[in-house]
Amino acid sequence: MTDEQLAQLIAADTLGLLKVPPKRTPQSSAEERVQEKFLAIVRFIEETGGPPSKFGVTLIERGLYESLDAIRRNPQWCVQLKAFDDYGVLQTVEERSGSLTHSEAARAPEPKAVAPADPPPPATMDELLNDDFFQLPEQKTHDMFTLKHVTVKAEPAVPDYVAQRRPCKDFAQFQPQLEACQADLKHGRRRLIGFAKEQRIEIGKFFTLRGVLLQVVAIVAPAKSADGRDNPRLRCIFENGTECDMLARSLEASLYKDGRRITELAEDLLKGMLVTSDDQATGFIYVLRSLSTRPEVRAVPNLHKIGLARTSIENRIKDAANDPTYLLAD
Repeated sequence: MTDEQLAQLIAADTLGLLKVPPKRTPQSSAEERVQEKFLAIVRFIEETGGPPSKFGVTLIERGLYESLDAIRRNPQWCVQLKAFDDYGVLQTVEERSGSLTHSEAARAPEPKAVAPADPPPPATMDELLNDDFFQLPEQKTHDMFTLKHVTVKAEPAVPDYVAQRRPCKDFAQFQPQLEACQADLKHGRRRLIGFAKEQRIEIGKFFTLRGVLLQVVAIVAPAKSADGRDNPRLRCIFENGTECDMLARSLEASLYKDGRRITELAEDLLKGMLVTSDDQATGFIYVLRSLSTRPEVRAVPNLHKIGLARTSIENRIKDAANDPTYLLAD
């Protein structure tokens, strides 16, 4: 852009958009500072409904009071700020004592805008605590002790009885089973595995708690937990000759934190799988070999189908040629 084009652009600026405003001094005048102070007092009155008090609750209110008191003591400031005094908080010198007229107040020299001095600090602790700032109205003294918007945590219920270990008087009755379990662990007939919370604690089962072998031998008393679950009190015998009648849920929590479960003997597991007079027939277990002629099926050696039929085997496989479970073959 040429100088001629720039001059034409400036001449066409009828709205004065290109005029640069004069720089203001960074330090405002005393009159502006006093006006800003008084406007802050006016905003306080609009927000709270009254002028600031000498004994206000906050330091801001006390500071505004000191500013208002300094303005009231200066007649020239009162005259200058009269236009902003919508709430009548100013009281000029002549209104207080009649010693000065408006013209005299106008000719009075402009005082320096000095911030009000802080009150002297208390000399003793008693003087500090007796200050009006710390005095609460009688009807509100209890508010500081009343919890609001806070969830009060209930005190934990103290159990009527806490199980403690004590010497087992009939330990000789249980010592052989505990020693046999230790021997089974040593020779690999039993194993230590992790304890899961869903694992049932049953009579006769072995566990280790903090490295000490124990056996659950009896239910001392039936009980229920707060959530309605069964929580009987158990008699537990430890290999060190002590016993404890802890609740089942307490034992479960302790085992989950620092315990292990001991597996059953293989022969005991097999005994539980044998058919006895107490068992009832519910169906047939079958083992079948596919008669499929498909090469990919015949290529698999020893391919068998094992299952459980609630009805007869013949009825179960009568539609095998159309059943994907039987590889679509008889």
